[in-house]
Amino acid sequence: MLYITFIIVFGLIILLFIIKGSTSKDKHLQAQLDKYIEREGYIVKEVKTLKKDLKKLEAKLKGYQEYEIAGVHISKRKNYILDNCNEGDEITLKPEPNNPVDENAIAIYHESKHIGYVRAIDIDKLKDTVNDIYSAYIEKIEVGYHFTVTFMIKKH
Repeated sequence: MLYITFIIVFGLIILLFIIKGSTSKDKHLQAQLDKYIEREGYIVKEVKTLKKDLKKLEAKLKGYQEYEIAGVHISKRKNYILDNCNEGDEITLKPEPNNPVDENAIAIYHESKHIGYVRAIDIDKLKDTVNDIYSAYIEKIEVGYHFTVTFMIKKH
């Protein structure tokens, strides 16, 4: 009887070592898999960044210039942008000579909805362009600590 009890206890101890060993192996394999997935995610993120950088470079080589849109932080505009605008969407720039704050103001529209203004420091660079034939589109919508929207424009 003592002999059978000893064999059962010894068998249980061996079984625990086998289970513990495989759990340890499983944890090691899981850690390796997690590292691989993290590395793959990083690579995918880098590829997306490189594609965006390449697109921006191509646009600049085609004569486009990049500018930031002012006033997108205003909640009504921000909500509209987040719900309706996408990178690559066409925008329209319209001078506002009767603007009470700045007679040189240039408003920016997306599908006839006012989404912001050309920044005051950029007006001199763009005032001739908006009175001519041009093409402009939303380049980037960045949601983070600061909500920013940039656009590209090219005079034809």
